[in-house]
Amino acid sequence: MTERNSRFARGVAAGAAMVAVPLAGMQLYLKHQAVVAAASPRPLEDSTDEALAKLRNVDPKLIGYREVARFPAGVVGPRTVAVEGTHTFVSGFNVVKVFGDGDAREISLSDTPNCVAVKDGVIYAGFKDHVEVYDLAGKRTGAWVALPAGALITGIAVGATDVYLADSGRRVVVRTDRSGKILNEIGKADPSRDIPGILLPSPHLNVAVAADGSLWLNNAGRHRMENYSPDGTLERFWGVYGMNVESFIGCCNPSDFAMLSDGSFVTAEKGVLRVKHYLADGRFDSFIAAPGAFAPEVTGVKIAAGPDGRVVVLDRGDGSVHVFAPAGGGR
Repeated sequence: MTERNSRFARGVAAGAAMVAVPLAGMQLYLKHQAVVAAASPRPLEDSTDEALAKLRNVDPKLIGYREVARFPAGVVGPRTVAVEGTHTFVSGFNVVKVFGDGDAREISLSDTPNCVAVKDGVIYAGFKDHVEVYDLAGKRTGAWVALPAGALITGIAVGATDVYLADSGRRVVVRTDRSGKILNEIGKADPSRDIPGILLPSPHLNVAVAADGSLWLNNAGRHRMENYSPDGTLERFWGVYGMNVESFIGCCNPSDFAMLSDGSFVTAEKGVLRVKHYLADGRFDSFIAAPGAFAPEVTGVKIAAGPDGRVVVLDRGDGSVHVFAPAGGGR
């Protein structure tokens, strides 16, 4: 088997887990790709009321987390949430609000960001086509050159030396250095490298950097999570479309995700709002929150993960921030 084919086989998902099974896995992959091509998009509105009700009613035995805190975001037009250490950052209209140490303060921005990441006390705010950098005192310390026409930045992840920008507009992830210099683009369709490309019916592309320095993104239109090396090589993926608890539903899910320090994943689905926990190998573990945990009119949330294993969910409907911890853990 060539190295290229070997790498492809390693990426085949068996069920929702990353399992390399050359023949059976290949058949599953091709079947899944055919379903995506023939049936996308699959709006939830086509489902029966009974089917939707079943999706919204989660068996309590499947919920492995409990809500330990809830507080108002206190911003107009809440957009996204980020966590560093003991601090939570919520963005809204021309502002980032910082919660921690028993108080909250605001940092004024030049515009309203679509996404925010915080690393080593530096705030990276992603606007439509460019990034601005702020310190925790609120001083703007940098404004990067705009991305090419058509860009729409919807996610930022900061690694040890590089920054990754999820560009929903052009359906790529842009890798830069810490000064904003573009190094390469990741996720473009390339049959010669077994990369099918990012399928994105709606602008919900996000990114995260794993402990090994590799990149994860949510290829929402293909209902899966994908892992790339910094040079853009597709290493592996997991996730399938389906109506059961371990699968992803709708036209384009997961709509958001975050990674925990142990390499496991937190995912959020829009439409029928489900927040779930998957193990590092892609196996479903539990629900973090069922649809009923959030405002009734909300169809999507933004999520972040803390270093202590807590999951922070921003309910953009009523502007509340929910904090969840494993059910068996301490407060």
